[in-house]
Amino acid sequence: MRIETLPSDILDSIRNAARPPDGATGPTEIQVQLRDALYLVRHSPDEGAFEVVPWRDPGQVYSDIRRSYPERFSNAERLARQLNRTWNMPAPPASLTFSESQNARYHFNTQPANIRDLLPVRINFCSFQVEAGSFACSEEHLTCPITLDIPTNGVFVKVSSQSDICCLFDKEAFLNLVCQGLEHPLSREPICMGMIVRKSECFFNTERDKFTLK
Repeated sequence: MRIETLPSDILDSIRNAARPPDGATGPTEIQVQLRDALYLVRHSPDEGAFEVVPWRDPGQVYSDIRRSYPERFSNAERLARQLNRTWNMPAPPASLTFSESQNARYHFNTQPANIRDLLPVRINFCSFQVEAGSFACSEEHLTCPITLDIPTNGVFVKVSSQSDICCLFDKEAFLNLVCQGLEHPLSREPICMGMIVRKSECFFNTERDKFTLK
């Protein structure tokens, strides 16, 4: 099945997951599910480019996949172009043979009905170690509404989809909510990608006595 242009937030989540963690070197690989097929997305830091090929099981060769599922190679090329477009990088060929020494770190399903599956990636990407002294506010503003404690690892979440007010949550507690498919604990809205914000996007607004978007 042909894949079309993916939403920018989905592409960003794939890029962020495929990049090596801070301090790591060498290429990294992740597994991505598009429609009914799996693909291998590889990021090469030295080249700054993303490469995509259809996923293959142990012992399976690309020539068999190309013969049985030719559309998967077209989809791989299409995804590579989209991932590299913002970076102005050419799309790598989809016939490369990759080293599979690294295990896939994430599993994506980009069908619109399952975009929720990307929320854990967004939460992990935006999470940070909480150091109380680095915020110009009292400890009560650092208390997670779920655990009622100051988190060790936190993530800022908007109190509702349309609000500019943010709240600090314990990362693991919020991840548990998402994995269970529960609603936002404050607004009772479905949790969406736009609610999860980076630490750099928030500050403690002393006039409003709340964390808000910059």
